[in-house]
Amino acid sequence: MTKGANRTHPETKWGEILLLNAYPGFADGLAFETKRVGVAAYDINGNIIPDMRPIFVQRGEFIEKGGDPDKPWFENLAELLNS
Repeated sequence: MTKGANRTHPETKWGEILLLNAYPGFADGLAFETKRVGVAAYDINGNIIPDMRPIFVQRGEFIEKGGDPDKPWFENLAELLNS
């Protein structure tokens, strides 16, 4: 897995990026029309994170909203939530 938002995840569909892992319900507050909640969240070592879910968005929408696929997820999230 890489450090940026373009890191891989086994549930990623074509054209999507993994935005972040979050608790169920967190995605409801995200202003991404293409958001999708996955089944299993993984840490950077590939271990399943209990009670959390991956949130995916279309790469194009992510970039359109000011996201940078080469930045770490936490930098993107701070910028995207404050815009």
